[in-house]
Amino acid sequence: MRRIDRVIYKEIAAPAAIALFILTFVVFTREFGRLTELLIRKNADVFTIFKVVLSILPSILIFTVPIAFLVGTLIGFARLSTESEIVAMRAGGIGLYQILFPVLKVSLLVAAVTLCLTMFLLPAGNCECNLDSST
Repeated sequence: MRRIDRVIYKEIAAPAAIALFILTFVVFTREFGRLTELLIRKNADVFTIFKVVLSILPSILIFTVPIAFLVGTLIGFARLSTESEIVAMRAGGIGLYQILFPVLKVSLLVAAVTLCLTMFLLPAGNCECNLDSST
């Protein structure tokens, strides 16, 4: 892996991770707040609450993973631009496509994760919630 790729990955990873945590927390607290009353009324044990949390999480991550990647990319490139590192890279002979290639690789990974969440984990979580509500 080239050094430029590592710099770009490092600049994108930290803001994306922070954005993923914050976005997931905010949306999760809103969704879980709706179910809290039901779980308290039914006197749910810790295992049931854990199953409900795992069932809700894929529906939240479908939206927060791509948005967190977008936020991380925007913040990462904004920081690189603010400190004139992109200008230095371009002056050093690195093309625009070489700068964007690591972002494209990560975007394919994010797309694959979102696809797995959408195609496999979300239906499994919905099925699990439906089974819990019927009992």
